[in-house]
Amino acid sequence: MSGYLIVCFISAILISLIVLVCQIRFASNARWHSAIERDRPALVAATIAGDHAEVKRILDSGADPDVLDHIGAPETGWFHLRQWERMPKTVYGVRTPLMIASVAGNETIASELIAHGAVVGFRDVIRGNAANTALGLAVSAGHLRVVKLLLSHGADPNQMCALGSFPLVDAADVGNMEIIESLLDAGASVDIQSEDGDTALITAAWCDYVSEPVIRRLLRAGADRSIRNKEGKCAADIAADCGNVRVVSVLAESSDDSEL
Repeated sequence: MSGYLIVCFISAILISLIVLVCQIRFASNARWHSAIERDRPALVAATIAGDHAEVKRILDSGADPDVLDHIGAPETGWFHLRQWERMPKTVYGVRTPLMIASVAGNETIASELIAHGAVVGFRDVIRGNAANTALGLAVSAGHLRVVKLLLSHGADPNQMCALGSFPLVDAADVGNMEIIESLLDAGASVDIQSEDGDTALITAAWCDYVSEPVIRRLLRAGADRSIRNKEGKCAADIAADCGNVRVVSVLAESSDDSEL
């Protein structure tokens, strides 16, 4: 009986310690997020909220349209909170209000920001190859109207976006024909290669959900089916590996426009 009581006693202590650790962790995370919200620029907060009237009011008062949302560190806890409180608040600059509006597909706020001088091609170099652009975000999220808006205001369709990729490559991954058309019309290089060596054609060949018209459209635009990525594979190799028999057949066809 005494042994049973000892086990119960030890179990109760362990449970109490686990509960205490969880409470400390929760409190630390709450302080972390509180610090984030406290330091977040008003324009960023209004853009995240999708409040066009407030965004316009803030911009009309002279706010910097490219103010950085400095939230980008995923870590939480006491140590990171101490770091957060001591470091310059631009160190974790990740995105501008225009980026936030673009990924949300908020064309109205994006237009307002551009009208007030937001830099369309801003790319956060602090994040290295993880950095993105408003165009890259809009493309990946499939927001055609925002993509067209950004391109009409000078966004570079050949500017690198996240993870060493490019808008056309990402559009091929999404399989959005209308966005692909918009990027090609704006001068996107059809054979531009990501850091992994993938072109839009190679990326489309990876995806069994990408429609055949995407492959054909890229070929009509002059995509070079012989280009190989860093793994030494061309689009046909990728399609064969993925079992995309129809894509392999399309890639094997003549590149003559009339046959595509």
